[in-house]
Amino acid sequence: MSLRGVSAYLIGEQIDWSRLPWWISARYGKVRSVHGAMYCPMCLAEDETPYFRLVWRFGFVYACIKHGVTLHDSCPQCGSAPWPAGCGVPAHAHASFLSLDRCWSCGKLLTEAAITETQQVLEPVAWYGGKPMQLGSISVASTEAFAALRGICQLFLRSASRRRIIEANNEWSVSARQVDQLQLPNSIELLEVNLRALLVPTAVDLLREWPERFVSFAQDANVSRMHFNGTYNQLPAWFNAVLCERLARQVRWVCAADIRLAADQLRQAGVTPTKAAVRRHLGWQGEIDASLLLEEKPSSP
Repeated sequence: MSLRGVSAYLIGEQIDWSRLPWWISARYGKVRSVHGAMYCPMCLAEDETPYFRLVWRFGFVYACIKHGVTLHDSCPQCGSAPWPAGCGVPAHAHASFLSLDRCWSCGKLLTEAAITETQQVLEPVAWYGGKPMQLGSISVASTEAFAALRGICQLFLRSASRRRIIEANNEWSVSARQVDQLQLPNSIELLEVNLRALLVPTAVDLLREWPERFVSFAQDANVSRMHFNGTYNQLPAWFNAVLCERLARQVRWVCAADIRLAADQLRQAGVTPTKAAVRRHLGWQGEIDASLLLEEKPSSP
């Protein structure tokens, strides 16, 4: 399960793999860890000597790339994290834990976990190997693609940006609503595998046709440059350029009359004056009172 010897193969360059945030921690010896390294029941059942694959520690993978089934990150019987969590403390290991296809905590065969077919998003797996990846009109290094993917996932984990995405009430709001009522960690790699399966396809979709699809999503949800504070330095230069050039808050003042006028102009052009449409029309990213977008009716005599 060590990444040290294969980091160059996986990411295409010699850098400190321990600083790559999208790798799931092995969690050696942490008995109370509620989920750990992922596994495929079918892979473990086929192994002459069961072993955990390195790809199962990749934070953007949630399905087996061989069998197309959902990965698991806990025991199907006791709910404990599978190997390696906890088994580093021999006194806690079950007597049946003699092979990696068994739970270290209760001895249950991991190969008996439920088999559920899923639609795996293959793009992150295809980004292995360090070859330049094509995102819309630009070609980027695989490590930069991973960093951008993680940055978008973080928007759905942070409460302030997640609320805005939900209020936008569009195709991307579905994922935000599904995680909204949960106690979430602060990073994608700490999520349980079923939650990563919700967010990763959404983030991959937003990277397609870069940057137009992402900018449209951000403007519709009123997500701005400030929502990336704290992760800005971890994002690639081409991502930050879009944040600064197209999603930075304008300091100029737009009054209520300007907003009403813009809404009227959009209606005359046959366009529904949504908040996002008005912001685009004004070239502005400020807050908008929804009541200003309503068509004013003439008062009764």
